[in-house]
Parts: sequence; structure tokens; C-alpha cells
Amino acid sequence: MKVALLHKPYDVRIDEISDPKVGPEDVLLSHVNTGICGTDVNRYKGFKGPEETVYPAILGHEFAGEVTRVGDKVKNFGVGDRVYGIIPESLVEHFLVPQTKLFKLPDNVSLEEAQSLGPIGGTLHAISAGGIKIGDIVVILGPGHAGLILVQWAKIAGAHSVVITGTRENRLKVARDLGADITINAREVDPIKRVKEITNGLGADVIVEATGRPDGVKQAIEMAKVEGTVVIFGVGQELVDGFDIFTIYRNRLRMIGTRGRTDSERETALKYLASGKVTVKPIITHVLPLEETRRGFEIVDRRLDNVIRIVIES
Repeated sequence: MKVALLHKPYDVRIDEISDPKVGPEDVLLSHVNTGICGTDVNRYKGFKGPEETVYPAILGHEFAGEVTRVGDKVKNFGVGDRVYGIIPESLVEHFLVPQTKLFKLPDNVSLEEAQSLGPIGGTLHAISAGGIKIGDIVVILGPGHAGLILVQWAKIAGAHSVVITGTRENRLKVARDLGADITINAREVDPIKRVKEITNGLGADVIVEATGRPDGVKQAIEMAKVEGTVVIFGVGQELVDGFDIFTIYRNRLRMIGTRGRTDSERETALKYLASGKVTVKPIITHVLPLEETRRGFEIVDRRLDNVIRIVIES
């Protein structure tokens, strides 16, 4: 079968490997739709993660697909079922997954949309961690895939005003279309000063940092009101030089790191996607075949063609 293999940083090739053997509790998927996530891009660029990358490596982990074969002991899935999950090494022609790691999809959610269900649940977890209340002013840093989903959850949670900062006007336009009340182009204005203007000098109630950049963390701290909350959602690779612990101390800020999702949040994510109350359709800008995986990573890494989210379909 075909597989997208990372042989070294920036070197993705389509190779042939043996078809997987289906064990008694395994499910085999075809028509696999995998979203290119920021952590995939970090591995593509050779950044070190929690574990050292062993080459050649198969990328991808946020996926949805169709069941084409099941093991003898699989009870909850059958051929033709459409499923999703978060498991490494999904950029393959036929994906073998343990039955315990999969969840069924309703008929009205496409595989293309469903690959985003992991991030939809993860962003809900971030919003919940931030404790957003009705009437809050919420700032989201970074109008990427996650940031644009965060906009929707913040509005659903009851935020009076959702502000989002970024540097690409096409993404900020999508944010407005998805419900952002105010967008700030950080190339044109100082985002910290603008947030202070919007809040009459007080600062925002909750800031969600979704860029993964050190300057984003610094900005988030400066944007928060006294006793405000800063949620760290973005996955960065750099240390925050000159971390301002004094402002955190002086303003009695609450800083929270967030990762993953609960079972309840996963179920809520699916309900809201299926109902259309949360959407990723305007966020998916490219759908490419497995054979064009290398091009997909290049587009994301170099931020070409007004890219936001790329889905690779096997």
C-alpha cells in the first residue's frame, strides 16, 4: 500500500509498504481523511517533541475514514461504518486501528469535516478551562484552524465580545464570518494597545493563546485584566525569553495549560458539528490526495495559497 514517509526533515516521499494484517480486535480503514496539524508540521521541520523522531516516520494523527474490514472480535463496527479518531501514523492508504480508539460518525458529517473532531473537542476543553462566563470579553490570539474554532466556542459559551488577533487578512475575514466581533491585524496596529482600547484600559477577561509563539504568550499576559485568565493552547517549540512573572504576580492572573479533551467534550464536539452550530467548512482550504502530501506540507509550512487547514485524502 502507499504511505507518506518522512525520511528526514522536509523530505516527504510516497513509498510502498506491505498491507497491514488485521488482528482480531483491529479495524481497517480506507478513504482516510487526515488533517495536517501544527504538531505534524513541527515533526516535518525536524523540531524535537516529547519523543525523538525515528526515520522514516509516518505523519498524521487527526483522521476520519471508512471501515473496510474488521477482526473476528470486533463487535461495535462493521464494514461501511464511518469513524474518526486521533492516532499517529494516519497518512497511509489503508489505516489499521484498534477498535477501542475509534468512534462512529452520523450520516450528516463528512469525512472531510470529521478529521477536525479532535481539535474541535480540544478547543472546547480550552474554553471550558478558561471559565468563560456570559458577558465576558475574550481575546483569541491566532486565527488558524484551532483559533477559528475557538471563536465559535467562545460565542457559544456566552462571551459578549470575541476579539481575535492575527497577521493575515484572509484568516481574519473568516473569523468575522464565524462570529468574531472584532478582528485585529497585528501588522497594522499594536494588538495590546488595541485590546486595552476596546476594554477601556482594563484588559480582557479571558485570553486564549493559540499561536504557539513566545510573543503570543507575552501579549496574552499584557492583554489580561486584573484577576483575568490566560489559557495556553498553542503548541510552541521555543522557550519564552523574558517571561513576565511580575505582571502575573501583580495582576493576580490565572494561567492554565490545556491539552486533550474529556469523553463528554468529545461527544459535545460531535453533536455541535453534526448540528452545524460549529463548522469547519470555511476553514478547510485545501483537500489533496495522498500522493500530494509533500506539497501539502510545503503549503502549510510556507503559508502559501491563503492556506488554513489542509486535508489529505487517501
